[in-house]
Amino acid sequence: MVKTATKATKTTKTKKTSASAAAKGKKPATKAKKVTAEKVTAKPTKKLTTASLYAWNKWLALLYVVQGIAIVVAGAAYSLPVTTGFLTKDTFASKANETPILAPAVEHLFDINLVYLVAAFLFVAAITHILLATVLRKRYEQELPARINRVRWAGFGLVGVLMVVTMSIISGVQDASLLLTLVGATVIAALSGLAIEVYSQGTPRHRLAYVIAWLASVLPWLVIGIYLLGANVYGSGSIPAYVYGIVVSMFVLFIGFALNLYFQYKGRGKWADYLYAERTYSILVFVAATALAWQVFFGALKP
Repeated sequence: MVKTATKATKTTKTKKTSASAAAKGKKPATKAKKVTAEKVTAKPTKKLTTASLYAWNKWLALLYVVQGIAIVVAGAAYSLPVTTGFLTKDTFASKANETPILAPAVEHLFDINLVYLVAAFLFVAAITHILLATVLRKRYEQELPARINRVRWAGFGLVGVLMVVTMSIISGVQDASLLLTLVGATVIAALSGLAIEVYSQGTPRHRLAYVIAWLASVLPWLVIGIYLLGANVYGSGSIPAYVYGIVVSMFVLFIGFALNLYFQYKGRGKWADYLYAERTYSILVFVAATALAWQVFFGALKP
């Protein structure tokens, strides 16, 4: 009887031990299932690729073309003069003083039709994206890993020139020499942006180019601001409201461009990925060009 009891006790212990071991064995299996479930349900991080940028270039090109055609077809002709200032002999003052006296004079050179000026920067932007998506695609995608985009700075630099001329001329800057100066400043800013990318490969030499880009970019805004201030202080101040809307909105977007370049320069957050900075730049240009085009249209070109 004692032996039987002992065997029964051993059997009971063996069953408990087996049950305990089985229970312990099940826990890791449950954890593994949870981990597997988490891995399956977790959303993968969407990373930008050259293929996604290719799609962006195609769609942006199409949107620019559509807008450019719409402006040309629907816009009413509205021209502004381009003049040149010079010194000439003041006949009456010279006779009265019996000595040659020079006085400033202004000569009308030609007129710029705003319809074609607005359409021009839209079409140039479209051509830039078309080139990036077609004949220059291979070079474009080869340069991106090196954090360089020469086509961007060339194409969008020209877009920036045409946009600065548009903003300047509707703000009262009509002197050809001053307009040329603002064009030069915009070109210098674009070239400085390219220099930052070309010469900043692990060296601190790009800081000077960054400062030059800032100074050159600010110059047109100073000139436009002085003209608007002069119109209110010395003139009648009857500048259309849409002009102020353009200047304010474009200045806000200009700050966006500057921040994008700064974050790219510093490699902050998402901007550590050059493709992200590239896409952000394309979006900012599109928003700026679209906003300027349609503000000018509804302010001056609407029939």
